[in-house]
Amino acid sequence: MTYVLRGNLWGYICRECPRPLWGLIVRVYEPLEANLIERVAADPKHTIAARDEKTVKANAGRLLAEATVGEDGSFELNFKNSRYKGGPLDFELRTDSLSHLDERASEAKPRQLYITTTQPAFRERERDLVAYWEYYLPAYWWCLILSWYDIWVICGRVTICGTDKAVGGLTVEARDIDWLQQDYLGSATTDGTGRFVIYYPGSAFRQTIFSPGLNLELTGGPDLYFTIKQGSLVLLAEPPSRGRQPDRENVGTCFCVDLCVKEVVEVVGVGVFTHVGGYNYSTQIDSAPGGTGLSSDHRAFYQTMRLHGQLPKKINTINGPEQLEYSFWWREVQASGAPIPGSVWTQVTQSQIARTVIGTLSYYDASTYPYWFTKDYTVNGTNGPNEIRANFTPDDWIPVPQENNWTMAPGNFASNGNQINLISNLLVPSAPSPVWGTLNQAGKTAGNTSAPYGHNRYFSIEMRARSASGPQSVPAGTLSQIAIENRLYDNVSHHPAWAGYVSSGALGVNMLDILELQVQGCAEIQDQLHVLVTAAHPNLGAVSLSIIGGNASSIGATLTAPTGGLPDERFGTAGMNFTATDLDPCAYIVTLSTQLMLTTGDSVPSNLVDQMAFCKAPPP
Repeated sequence: MTYVLRGNLWGYICRECPRPLWGLIVRVYEPLEANLIERVAADPKHTIAARDEKTVKANAGRLLAEATVGEDGSFELNFKNSRYKGGPLDFELRTDSLSHLDERASEAKPRQLYITTTQPAFRERERDLVAYWEYYLPAYWWCLILSWYDIWVICGRVTICGTDKAVGGLTVEARDIDWLQQDYLGSATTDGTGRFVIYYPGSAFRQTIFSPGLNLELTGGPDLYFTIKQGSLVLLAEPPSRGRQPDRENVGTCFCVDLCVKEVVEVVGVGVFTHVGGYNYSTQIDSAPGGTGLSSDHRAFYQTMRLHGQLPKKINTINGPEQLEYSFWWREVQASGAPIPGSVWTQVTQSQIARTVIGTLSYYDASTYPYWFTKDYTVNGTNGPNEIRANFTPDDWIPVPQENNWTMAPGNFASNGNQINLISNLLVPSAPSPVWGTLNQAGKTAGNTSAPYGHNRYFSIEMRARSASGPQSVPAGTLSQIAIENRLYDNVSHHPAWAGYVSSGALGVNMLDILELQVQGCAEIQDQLHVLVTAAHPNLGAVSLSIIGGNASSIGATLTAPTGGLPDERFGTAGMNFTATDLDPCAYIVTLSTQLMLTTGDSVPSNLVDQMAFCKAPPP
């Protein structure tokens, strides 16, 4: 049989905060015979002693086994290839580095502590003899080990103010105030018991605006104040001056604190914003920071976009389930996804929401035929025989309908997942209207590529949820980055040499003309044919040119960007040549077709098409 020793090793930061001794090495040695009985009987609280490296090396021949303590505090020692016969063991702890607690930790020489000598109680388990050993290192010694590597730690608990109700899932940020600046120390997320632990190096609060040349902490230890967030929402923001109060000033290596927030709400189930039209923004939009913001088929978004996911009726608060209210917020960001300096989250207003069917209201009445009565439940719709409108709150939040009895009036509301139809054209408030503006193409002709053609803009979009009884809200789905392009093009000239016209309000530029007709007017083509084209948009797809008629049942060409052109601004060419002498005397139609890589999430625009006719003269 093989001896196996399993156990758990924890260390106290303070009495209320034991933490796993993650990353430390537990070593067991064959004990010396001198005073062995007394050492086994001694209280481990009073036996701890530091080992110098000379002693560690001298004891190397007595080492029986070692193991690294896991993140949960567990370890396992196997004596399969050892001379160990089941007697007492010397237990020691060693650390080589604490960089796994904070990558900024200082390098220091290895350290080792003797803990105790004990006799494990082995029991037969299947084919092994197994014992278990659990030990909690006193705070003095665990904090001393941390100080050897200049690692500092904060352990805390977050509750609802005035109660002992713990709050999990919150982000706690710790900062130090000094005379020169406020230092960010680190952050952690509260667990189900409301606990959080933040490890940070001493360099985090000693640094100054002159670092690394000058590091300084005038009072020795950090002066702490905290911020607590739920997603992007701030629940607690202590002022820096809080760090100057006696209980927070010049704290030691280990510090424990109790914090509280007034209210926290949590979305029931998975009722969140997840999709733009048919695109799941987590997997089908390149929405991560540094992404393109485009859909998986490389389209930018435009016009009215259907935002949807799941829409529960209730939200869970400290008072129990309550009616859920929701709204959407937006912020313009840079192409990298980083917020534009000075930009802030702005709430989507009623005027920026198109009529949206969010579900149906139905009930059953056996006394009346037909037995089922059904209406569309809408946001920004119009009350009528077949429609009922969900009213907005005075601050533009949308209460989720609560009807829940299909056997009688008023009936039961069943969500279809739709949340709002967002009019993305209205996301950028500016003057004059329309807010995205237009690009004037007056004076530009086919073959002319000398004008700017706009560019995509990038946005973050977030759904927030709250209870009907309180203003506190939480994020319920955040799309970090989406590319949107809503500019229109005015005064676009189409084949002025033949029945020409000018269009405005176009989604892009698609212009066609024939050089010979510009020179000769409405005349027959002889032996030269030069087709002029310009196709422009920041999200261009395929652009193609074709001629049909006579013996040219299919003559086509795929166009490429002009030399020196900017691919994200324009697409055009001047002088796409066909050999006119190969054409039979007849009438022909030239067609320019331009694909725009845009989508509402549910639909895409038709290709822009421009056509003109010409006649080929017979040979002289």
